[in-house]
Amino acid sequence: MSAAPAPAITPRPAYARYVLAVLLCVYMIHHLDRMTIALLLEPIGREFHLSDAQRGLLAGIAYAIPFALAGMPLGMLIDRVNRVRLLIVLLAIWSGLTALCALASSFWWLLLARVGVGAAESGGTPANMAILSDYFPPERRARAFGVYYMGPHIGTVIGFALAGSVAAAYGWRAAFLLVGLPGLLLVLVLAKTIREPARGASSNAAEQASAALLSSQSAPPFGDFLRVLGRNRAALHVLTASTLSNMVAAGLFTWLPAFMIRLHGMNVRQVGFAISLGMAPFAAAASVLGGTLVDRLGGYRAPRVAMLLGLSLVVATGAAIIGLTTPWVALLIGAFALQMVTHVLTVGPSYSAVLGLMPVHTRGLSGALMQVSANVLGFGVGATLLGKLSDMLRPEFGVESLRYTMLGFNLIELWAVAHYLAAAGALRRWTPALVQRPA
Repeated sequence: MSAAPAPAITPRPAYARYVLAVLLCVYMIHHLDRMTIALLLEPIGREFHLSDAQRGLLAGIAYAIPFALAGMPLGMLIDRVNRVRLLIVLLAIWSGLTALCALASSFWWLLLARVGVGAAESGGTPANMAILSDYFPPERRARAFGVYYMGPHIGTVIGFALAGSVAAAYGWRAAFLLVGLPGLLLVLVLAKTIREPARGASSNAAEQASAALLSSQSAPPFGDFLRVLGRNRAALHVLTASTLSNMVAAGLFTWLPAFMIRLHGMNVRQVGFAISLGMAPFAAAASVLGGTLVDRLGGYRAPRVAMLLGLSLVVATGAAIIGLTTPWVALLIGAFALQMVTHVLTVGPSYSAVLGLMPVHTRGLSGALMQVSANVLGFGVGATLLGKLSDMLRPEFGVESLRYTMLGFNLIELWAVAHYLAAAGALRRWTPALVQRPA
């Protein structure tokens, strides 16, 4: 017979907010170290004489395949070891390798560095989300996740503007140093000030009941985890919708700087400022708004929340179409600002839902599965496929080939909408019994 769930103990709010602030900074560094190469693809490509397929490989498969291979083992490790210590090691690896890109003498050097960055970063967000889930109770968790998911956008505001300016003035190598070194300083902050929370410390009665249904209070084997997820239709639909949506966003964002340079005649500094000041601040605000709205609408288990997330992606699809077809730079920036806003509204609530609907002792693995799926399909398959298709269409369409490939890729967003609507129906039938471990 399973042990009775322990009473929930909420950590001190002030310290929980401090932990959130530090992990927000970690995610800022995570995003910058992953995405700065998108801003620098054009100057790197010119120096090493790379095709679009090779550029897509650097931004995509070289990152995504090691991310996928390391992601699930690291997710399982997160559910079994001290998460803060593991995060410290991973942050040191990916930041150090990013800084080393400044010394690259060939395409292959950059490729190997990207492999290491991808493998290390695969454990970053799953560890962060598992830690935050134990510092914030369910009624405040979506908002906390919304604040956390401001990280990429705040990082873009600061980092892309600085990296674009530094790359224009001193070259792309200096830009890699700029974004890589701060992570090594953040390692010291984590080591000195962040404590590992007890697992399930902030869980409510429903989440404690889910945990109590497991045959033991420990992380289940991977096969059992997949069977639990397969029966949990609400979590499965949200995970699928979020994966597809993040795939589209990653693929489009990877190629957006190249699109702006080729089809609108902008330089790398102008693109850096356009994305950092014209798009990212609105997406950062939307991240907090999305989490706050979900908490006020009844939390991640409210069916109307899933329907709202689906509607948001319909708007994102239309906004991207406008941005990719307009001849005016100002409208392009405005349209992609709206695309980012409506996409970002869904991110924090989706992660909050999956981690809340699955058992406490599977949060690391649940977060890893979401991260691996989105990054492999987005930064791996999506970014690489977009580059390959652009090369294939170029003889017929010239520079317009990139526009057409991005327009077609954008329509995958509507598939995600269908899964959010299906999740709304499944949430009406969700019970803790759905997440018990199979015999």
